[in-house]
Parts: sequence; structure tokens; C-alpha cells
Amino acid sequence: MNSISSNPPVPWTERVNLRALLFIGLVALLVGYPVYQFVLYSVNGGVIRGHDDKGDYLEVDLFAMSQIDLNPTDGTNDSINKEWRALDGKRVALTGEMWLGNRTNGGNSFDLVYSIQKCCFNGPTKVQHFVKCTIPEGKKVDFTSSRVMVIGTLHVGVQRDADSPLITSVYRVDVESVKPAY
Repeated sequence: MNSISSNPPVPWTERVNLRALLFIGLVALLVGYPVYQFVLYSVNGGVIRGHDDKGDYLEVDLFAMSQIDLNPTDGTNDSINKEWRALDGKRVALTGEMWLGNRTNGGNSFDLVYSIQKCCFNGPTKVQHFVKCTIPEGKKVDFTSSRVMVIGTLHVGVQRDADSPLITSVYRVDVESVKPAY
């Protein structure tokens, strides 16, 4: 006599391991978010639109912006990629680290760099790696070693010191605000 026993199906709560789902979700988040950011900036050419209480701005990938090939003595405005030149006079947000160089914390300016430690993999630092940030008269910005988001008006163009043929800056920002980057 053949008897076929039919067991009822096991409920899904017993078939799914919650810890495994949480682990898979965490790994997907840790891998997925950086991949999402990379694809987002790649598709949009390093510039995405943002908005705050003061209006619209363009969030610019500081690392991509600093990767131009610029001769420190013979470079001209034409040496700067046209997509970066198009940002001249625009309200932008740049995320990076503050660099004071030889200045003290009491001044009205600082340089912004993508990363102080990862700035220059291919040799010495270059002028295009630094964004000169000027704080308006009467405002104060506290120096921090953490990453910050600087919002302000971007000025793009080669500037030289009158006493030297070397380029002193390519990017400058009139600072509106500085806040911690998340």
C-alpha cells in the first residue's frame, strides 16, 4: 500500500533567516551607495543640482574638477576644461577638506582640497587641486579637520602673481557658508 503523505508548506517566517537578510541588506548598502554616487557623478559630468534655503546651487565633484592637465607656467584659461569654465560665476557646493597652509585660523581665507592625504597620487601638489576660499568681511568660519561643504560663488580662471610667471590659482570661491559634510 502506497501512502503519500502531504505535509503542509512551511511558513515563510521559518524559511527566511532574518539575520541573513539584515547582513545582505547591510552589504548592499555599503557597496551600493558608493556605486550609486559614482554613477550619479559620472552620468552628470561631476555636477548635480541641489537646493537649500537660499536657493539652487550646483554640487560639483571637487576631485573631478581638480584633475585637469595644467602647465604651472604656460597654462591659460583654455587649458581648463570647458565644463569647469562654464561654472564661472555660478553658485556651487564643493565638498572637501580645509587647508590653511602657513596661515593661522584667524584669517579670512582658506584653501579647499578634495583630500589632504589623497590629494596627489601622481607627484607633487598642483595649483588646480586647491580652491581659494574667501570669507566675507565680518563673517567667521571655524577651521575643522573634518570634511566640509562650502557653498558660494565660484570663479574659474588662471591667475598669476605679478612677481612670478607661476599660476597662483585656478578656482576661487566667495564663501557663503561652510557646514560639515555628511
